[in-house]
Amino acid sequence: SPGTITAILLYMFNIVSSAGSLSESYFDLRQDQGQLKGLVRLNKTLNSAPIRSNILISDNKYCIIADHISVTVKDQTIVNNFTYKFEFGKNYLISGENGSGKTSLVSALLQIYPLSSGILQHSTKAKIAFVPQKPSLLIGTIRENLTLGAELSDQLIIQTLIDVHLWQDFKSHNGLDYFIDEQNSLSGGQLQKLAIARALLNKANVLILDEITSNLDAESTRAVKNIINHLASNITIIEITHSQPIKADSTLIRLSPNMNTRRDDNE
Repeated sequence: SPGTITAILLYMFNIVSSAGSLSESYFDLRQDQGQLKGLVRLNKTLNSAPIRSNILISDNKYCIIADHISVTVKDQTIVNNFTYKFEFGKNYLISGENGSGKTSLVSALLQIYPLSSGILQHSTKAKIAFVPQKPSLLIGTIRENLTLGAELSDQLIIQTLIDVHLWQDFKSHNGLDYFIDEQNSLSGGQLQKLAIARALLNKANVLILDEITSNLDAESTRAVKNIINHLASNITIIEITHSQPIKADSTLIRLSPNMNTRRDDNE
């Protein structure tokens, strides 16, 4: 995406600049190493993206339409003939026992896994963001991690951090210039809030959540759930969880190990 490419260029520029000064301090060297690792991760992501000729772009009331999609990896079918229409403005819970293919299905919906059959449609109106169980951060400032190279005002970034109840954590610690490296230890709740803030700054209207509270303590879980509940009135939530869903009125999509699906509407 343009944001990812911009982020890569930003990190390349930082590396060249640091190399030009011969990394005069140990801190500079550690920063260079972190940026190189970030480039490697981003490069792997870009190189792993397959060409998907069976993905259509549509403009209708549905944000995502999966039409008999299947995914095969190393001769093993991990998603089998899944069909569903996800509507804008609604909330969904994807549930099932271990091995039923929940994460694989989400990877297919996100176009990470190529389809072996079927058709996947994303609406032109859909702006999809993904919040994983363990969000990844790049070596850099809070600002750089949230914008990924996009031109966003500090006022907008700060307001978004306020919205996810995170600004107070950094306000007195260099604010948006708070630097994250491999030795910075952010809590699980802070990581999830940063990932949600990044999605909001990207103007996402479809949010896919993968077990985002599974590694959080009770207080952080309540905080993250309150944020999502507040957001859910304006965006579509597709959630994977083994625990209680964030939205009690979510439409349940239950998966079985052989990927037969059934739908239960929780009115």
